[in-house]
Amino acid sequence: QKGVDEANFIYENCLKGKQFDYPIYIDVEDDTGGKKWLRNAGKERITDGIIGFCERMEQLGYYAGIYANLDWFNNWINQDRVANYDKWLASWSKNKPNTYLANRMWQFGSETNYQRSPILAGQNVDQNYCYYDYPKVIIENGLNGYPKVEKKVKYRSHLQSTGWQDWKHDGEMSGTTGESRRLEAIQIDYDKDVYAKAHIQEKGWVDYMMPQLYWELEHKLASHLVLNDWWAKNNNGRHMYVGQSVNKTMDLPDLAPSAEKSQLRHKIELSRIEGIQGNCWWPGYSVTRNYKGVADSLAAYHQSTIAIVPSYPWISTEVPAALDVKAKDGKLTWAAAKCENKATDVVRYVVYRFADKKSVNLEDASAIVVVTPENEFVATEKGVYVVTALNRVNNESPASKLIEVK
Repeated sequence: QKGVDEANFIYENCLKGKQFDYPIYIDVEDDTGGKKWLRNAGKERITDGIIGFCERMEQLGYYAGIYANLDWFNNWINQDRVANYDKWLASWSKNKPNTYLANRMWQFGSETNYQRSPILAGQNVDQNYCYYDYPKVIIENGLNGYPKVEKKVKYRSHLQSTGWQDWKHDGEMSGTTGESRRLEAIQIDYDKDVYAKAHIQEKGWVDYMMPQLYWELEHKLASHLVLNDWWAKNNNGRHMYVGQSVNKTMDLPDLAPSAEKSQLRHKIELSRIEGIQGNCWWPGYSVTRNYKGVADSLAAYHQSTIAIVPSYPWISTEVPAALDVKAKDGKLTWAAAKCENKATDVVRYVVYRFADKKSVNLEDASAIVVVTPENEFVATEKGVYVVTALNRVNNESPASKLIEVK
């Protein structure tokens, strides 16, 4: 609530009736004189306040962001929870800091300045670099006090033997019908989000789709439950991978009557219906940082085995030849494939291990030891090994001969 109150105060007393070309940042730092009373609130409560401020600013129609130095960003702000907000990094140095922060502004100096004089127009001032065209984005999207503008999408087609046609707008048909002219290119000029997919002659529709279903399971405006089912039924015979928000998934409890504290299991189950081939977890660093145990849960319960990406038979059905695997002292080797920059090039190899010859089953994903681009593997466990080859479109070769390692 503190962050919300701060946003309301700033709006009523500073922002209302004015226009700003840059975001409205919440400044997170120690008090004047080096007092550190704010840190007593703790990392999560500080982050709560930041999110409250930014969310309220966005509700009021402003582009919101966070200003802090590296100490605060690294130690006192939960980065997983504020990943969606722009960062303004204060670091007085000669060179831009090499940091995981995707900061779009860098304050490189103030009274301490390693690049130039801190004095401008007779005043000691903060100085910054900006790496993003905030004025363009803010004005075009009607933020920060700027008026909303009705935006249009325009596009034109390049046809065989004709060239570029005239520009069309907002749903008008571009191209020709009934004239058997090849569409060679499309040019799109847009000021708002455009969602499109391409159909290429003799190739068909795109190879996979990844809708960003980042919301909770039952969002009032965009229900994950409803959209998950819709995409599964409208994949046009292509692969469908669901874009999942790690933070939303782990922060929110499952729907009643479930008592689970996250929506992870429920969303995994939804992604295993017919028409969906898997998930893409965003942002990746929330997985690698094991945000609220997400990596542990995936590894232990939901995705405990190595997976092979499904094949793309509409590109090619050609299957690689079986490998001739040789073994010596537990080291398996095979000839490296020749690369010809084709869809049928072999680019990876799958090594399986089974307890004995009777249990060999390439449909058993738990038997996969590694998927590797290398043409050798050192077996460290006893068992029966099989190696297969994968080409660029993930068609898998027949099994190699069985290799028993004792």
